[in-house]
Amino acid sequence: MKKFLLFCLGMMMCAALAACGGGSHEEEIKSSVDAYFAGIQAGDYEQALTAAADDLTDNFGLSEISNVANLTDETMGETYNSAANEFVKYFLQNSVKSYTIDSVEENEGQATVQISGSFIDAESALDGMNNVDMGTLFDEYAGEHMDELAQLAESDGEDAVTQAIIDACAPKLFEEMKSAVENAGTLETKMQMTLQENDGTWKITQIDEIA
Repeated sequence: MKKFLLFCLGMMMCAALAACGGGSHEEEIKSSVDAYFAGIQAGDYEQALTAAADDLTDNFGLSEISNVANLTDETMGETYNSAANEFVKYFLQNSVKSYTIDSVEENEGQATVQISGSFIDAESALDGMNNVDMGTLFDEYAGEHMDELAQLAESDGEDAVTQAIIDACAPKLFEEMKSAVENAGTLETKMQMTLQENDGTWKITQIDEIA
């Protein structure tokens, strides 16, 4: 009887150890997903990418928001780039309104996460941004400040005039782009994230839209 009890105890310990060794990593997986969205909602896409693999495949389109960062241009001057960076952050912060992790499935170092949420209608936002006419803004400003710009051209040259117009128009340009983002609306949709475990760290490898 004693040997039988010891045998049963040994089996129970083995089972417990096996369970510990192959336990769920759901919290770590959720943390990686949360870190990705936290970066976006903070307006920092580079921060978001720390939760993703280097070869992330984004079939959902969230990576498209990073293209907005291309609005910055060193040749346009400090005022323009300051306004551009502020807008990029604003766009990112408003791209993910809310999300919920619906389920997590894990199998041999790979996980799939089902997510539902409210996301910006990026296509509508980008269309609105593209409709903001920078040329018209510049021409209107130049027409309204012709005498002032003529004096600046005479004293400092044409490059100074161009920079003065850019500096004056940049804030209005990006305010109109913000309006396009505000008017874009949101889409209620679902996505699936695939994550891979590597050296104890879970990284997002793929993002797909669920029809």
